[in-house]
Amino acid sequence: MAKKYLSNSDIKLAVIGGDVRQLWLARALAEDGYEVAVCGAGGDVGGEDILGGAVRCISARDALHLCDAVILPLPYTTDGRRVSCPLGGDILLSDIFGGVPVGTLILAGRVDEAAREMAKGAGLVIEDYYDREDVCVENAIPTAEGAAAVAISELPVTLHGSNVAVLGFGRVGRAVANLLKGFGANVTVAARRDDDLAWIKLYGYKPLHFSRIMELCSGYDVIFNSVPARVLGDVWLKNFASSSPSWKLIIDLASKPGGVDPDAAKAYGIKLIRALSLPGRVAPATSGMILRTGIVNILKEHGIYAEGKGGSTP
Repeated sequence: MAKKYLSNSDIKLAVIGGDVRQLWLARALAEDGYEVAVCGAGGDVGGEDILGGAVRCISARDALHLCDAVILPLPYTTDGRRVSCPLGGDILLSDIFGGVPVGTLILAGRVDEAAREMAKGAGLVIEDYYDREDVCVENAIPTAEGAAAVAISELPVTLHGSNVAVLGFGRVGRAVANLLKGFGANVTVAARRDDDLAWIKLYGYKPLHFSRIMELCSGYDVIFNSVPARVLGDVWLKNFASSSPSWKLIIDLASKPGGVDPDAAKAYGIKLIRALSLPGRVAPATSGMILRTGIVNILKEHGIYAEGKGGSTP
């Protein structure tokens, strides 16, 4: 039988690990009236009390005690053994999955098969909030802004009037291309699918099929990659390194393995910036609110919501 909640204050959420956006997420949930316990997120960042009404716990056990759902970071782990705690903390995944009652809801970002197996073995329910289209689309905006900020800080020329290329036309690729066009850059977008190439042309970018990627070796001020596969090989890098302009900049926004071999880029004198987790770095408050919306929707889908006064609507 589903548990009944009269208000959000009857619902305890444990926010474990993560970067600064996770702190803002905890704050936003506390402002919604939930009881929020935080662990594995270091001390105060920059002396600012980001957490608001959320309570920081010394131990994961205290945070997990009597919780209705556990919220792990994005990504939930970087080594397969521990919760990702870039702000400080050392929390084993086994302590999380073994520290809550059977049936507890676990929410995490970039859930893999290993996490699903751990959850299944412990009798827990696991959901990937980064699987939600609304979260991913909104998350692409701070990613694009962060990518533009990196380019501005690294290029010796303005984005306005620059020749830029975006590899891939998924959520991130679309957001990046749109923002760069707003800066006045000349935007080429590489894609494989005919329908994507048609949309690229419709939006006013120059379409380029990946089979012609060698055309991007010369005349481009910066390459933005959003494809999580090695799309820029050794031959391409060699030609890129020997062509104009003299600066050689690739900004890789894709998750592992990324679009470029870092060792190969270094060998050719190409500056490669692996710009990962940009939302948590450039706009943590916005990113926390984006996660909050998706997470509250998942909680409701699993019956974790208040039926009386004090309920929240994202």
